[in-house]
Amino acid sequence: MSAPLMTMCMRSMPVVGRCNGATKTGGDVVSAPAVVNGVVYVGSDDDYVYALNASSGTLLWRYQTGYLVDSSPTVVNGVVYVGSYDDYVYALNASTGTLQWRYQTGSWVYSSPAVVNGVVYVGSYDDYVYALNAVVGRCNGATRQRGVFNPRQQW
Repeated sequence: MSAPLMTMCMRSMPVVGRCNGATKTGGDVVSAPAVVNGVVYVGSDDDYVYALNASSGTLLWRYQTGYLVDSSPTVVNGVVYVGSYDDYVYALNASTGTLQWRYQTGSWVYSSPAVVNGVVYVGSYDDYVYALNAVVGRCNGATRQRGVFNPRQQW
């Protein structure tokens, strides 16, 4: 039996409990959406990252990863950063969905990336927090903290 198709409300809800629109994906939507410049970016358990028009719900593009996308996308400077259960962190062009780079961690990437001063910070199920160059995806360093991030750790 296939996973049920989930829907996602795409417009503001002026009346409580009323959905003004929805767009189907092929799997559960666990990811929290990011909304930037009228575009909704969200991951789905059908292995895709979606870009949808925030007003109409129309599909602008979708990008297929190797497995589930429960990580919530982060959008900075025209780039969508998101993790996948295929062990990769992805950087996608926000306008086209074209892959700019991907970086393989040691396990699932369920956490949502944070981007500060050109560095993508993201955790993985391999017990590491990664610091990746936001432009090229090169690892600036990783620290293994068994789920506890130590800001004094040298990258």
